[in-house]
Amino acid sequence: MKSVFKWFVIILVLTVLSVLIYKTIARINNKETLKEKITALPGLHFTTTDNSFFTNTNLQPDKYDLIVWFNTDCEHCQYEAQEFRKNAGSFRKTQILMVSDEPISDILKFGKTYGVDTLSYLKLLHCNYDTFFQMFGTVSAPSLFIYSPKGELLKQYRGETKLEAITKYLK
Repeated sequence: MKSVFKWFVIILVLTVLSVLIYKTIARINNKETLKEKITALPGLHFTTTDNSFFTNTNLQPDKYDLIVWFNTDCEHCQYEAQEFRKNAGSFRKTQILMVSDEPISDILKFGKTYGVDTLSYLKLLHCNYDTFFQMFGTVSAPSLFIYSPKGELLKQYRGETKLEAITKYLK
């Protein structure tokens, strides 16, 4: 009887280890796939604050694209928005897309509160959580993706990012 129990425990431990190893390898492969996927600007599927669609065809040619995933309650995101407003001259060649999964009414309130709703170079957009994750592989706020005018990923940041770190890629 002890022998059967011993074999049962060994098989159980080996099974658990196998599952853990499999999941770890799958997670690593998924991260690598996502890194490759975002090296070129993915197909965008956002909604504007007036409920129209915003896709890659709405991007301004010959401009850098700064895509920012944000949350209206996030203090770091609020800081980023204020920096975008205060430093308009740094974004002459840039289109900033601030994207959130929150209700459009909250996104509009955020834009008005932080003075970014009237900036010609900044768009406030909505995208659901899962869709953004499928496009960019992250939904931590704030997350920033800087793309060249040719749609090549220049830099990705997670968390609050100083203006100097962003603008050095916006030549």
